[in-house]
Amino acid sequence: MKLTSLQMQEMKGGALTPQLVLVYLMLAAGASGIYKILTSKSGRLSFSGFSFQWSK
Repeated sequence: MKLTSLQMQEMKGGALTPQLVLVYLMLAAGASGIYKILTSKSGRLSFSGFSFQWSK
């Protein structure tokens, strides 16, 4: 049985692109920051050009 090029592309699946990796990292950093804010009594969160401090 010989597969056509279209069938091989469908079986291959999607590639993990650098843009997709960056999206995953941004989502993980955002979730981590939100978790840190919600679970700690005080703290400081800093990103490039952005700083946030809180205390309960």
